[in-house]
Amino acid sequence: MTSLTEALPYYIALQPKFREAMGMIRFGDWVHFKGGVGPVTDRQVNQGNGREYSIINAGFGWIEEQYLDRLPLSIDPRNPERGLWGMVDWEMVDAEINHCGQIYVHPITNGHRIPELALLKALAHQEGVMP
Repeated sequence: MTSLTEALPYYIALQPKFREAMGMIRFGDWVHFKGGVGPVTDRQVNQGNGREYSIINAGFGWIEEQYLDRLPLSIDPRNPERGLWGMVDWEMVDAEINHCGQIYVHPITNGHRIPELALLKALAHQEGVMP
């Protein structure tokens, strides 16, 4: 994962897209909460105040799902549509990786050594959101 400080504004701005593409948070998904990052290790469905809600444990206590920021994998090999690469509309952007390992996402980025950040910028452009 790239520097969370650099990528977090994009992750936060793209939460509606992530919720739509990923559905409910699953075991093993990475999440962020108040500076903490971890994989989901447990999930419960609770009822209270006339509503049903999910609480998630990702190593920093039980937290309602709605308060967690999703951090999808760059490429999810089991469920490609849940990874950043699978969320990009490749009709809108084009990507290439040069011999130095930099990824270019045209027309959005000038080249990044970290594909995750390039993919986040492509999604932000596609969704019309900026951090």
